[in-house]
Amino acid sequence: MFRSIRRLILPCVAALAAGAVTLACNAESATNPAASAPRLDRDEGDSPGQIVACTKREHQIGSAVIGPRGGTLLVGSNMLIVPPGALTRHTLITGVVPEGNAAAIHFEPSGLQFRKPVALFLNASGCEFPEDMPDVVYFDDDGTILERIEAVYIKSWKGVFAPITHFSGYAIAV
Repeated sequence: MFRSIRRLILPCVAALAAGAVTLACNAESATNPAASAPRLDRDEGDSPGQIVACTKREHQIGSAVIGPRGGTLLVGSNMLIVPPGALTRHTLITGVVPEGNAAAIHFEPSGLQFRKPVALFLNASGCEFPEDMPDVVYFDDDGTILERIEAVYIKSWKGVFAPITHFSGYAIAV
């Protein structure tokens, strides 16, 4: 699984380093879709992961229209990288970072499915987790963790990359 994640993420990192992707502008005036932060009071036995505690995050919104050619959405210091062919038509995508102590993001339109995985980069600066790699969890509108997604932590970038195939809420977890 780790190799398949690397195959998805490394080309995205290379494209970013080369400046080959266009960053969407932050749209602070965008409409705020329903975005609930995951609850931090999780028991590891109750869910597929435990949300890590981070320094307080400010509420941020970003939007971009992304189509069949792919594109990038920047929400604060978090990023969604959509490769060519992941979408069949132009779609307004909105990301919301909720205020709170979790490195979390919620995407709209809720339930959007991709034809191939897209890369999610979550800023991990100020987060408390062991040196071993944190993962990303997918959570519903109630903050219940539904799935654990294997991720790659890049220490020098202070961030976590994970492949996702649909929209909802995501957060860094151990």
